[in-house]
Amino acid sequence: MEFWQTLSQHEAFRFGNRVIDQGEVLLAGFVIALVLAVWFVWRGIQRARTERAGRVYAEQQAQEMQSRMEAEQKTQASLAGQLQAFANMVENRQSDMLRNVSERLDGMNQRMGQSMAENSKNTMESLAGLQERLAVIDKALTNITALSDQVVGLQSILSNKQTRGAFGQSRMETIVKDGLPMGAYAFQATLSNGKMPDCLIFMPNITPPLAIDA
Repeated sequence: MEFWQTLSQHEAFRFGNRVIDQGEVLLAGFVIALVLAVWFVWRGIQRARTERAGRVYAEQQAQEMQSRMEAEQKTQASLAGQLQAFANMVENRQSDMLRNVSERLDGMNQRMGQSMAENSKNTMESLAGLQERLAVIDKALTNITALSDQVVGLQSILSNKQTRGAFGQSRMETIVKDGLPMGAYAFQATLSNGKMPDCLIFMPNITPPLAIDA
């Protein structure tokens, strides 16, 4: 207190009619220093708050970014799972389709093979039957040709009276010999009237014999 009174007694400077002593100057300096100190402290507090708020915001942003990244990873994992499931489904569908196509082709090949075998068998049977018919026709043609030759020969024989008579006599004798026993006929026998038929067939009992002229 005495120190302050001592400073108050010393004049520092004069401001108009106002005399400002050293105590007032020191008090003003102390007040200014205190205000500056309070201001710096407040600024420090504000800066600390700002930095803390910035750190909190940065942490929030980092957490949000981490959450977004995790959500994005989950979404990508879900999409990858869906794509894999779709790929598996497509592969299964493709395998089923290929198996069905292969089975149908095998069935078609089998049916075609059976049909070709049946057609080949039927064709071979038809050809065999046709060959048999052609053989029969060929044989018939051969017989017809031979018969035609015989008819031509017979016609040439029958065109001559003497040859025709000799041929008729020969055929008659053959027929009679084949159908009747010995003693039941006679060739070129002379009758009581002097005629000579080509053949006489003796009838049973008292029936007169049957004369045949070839």
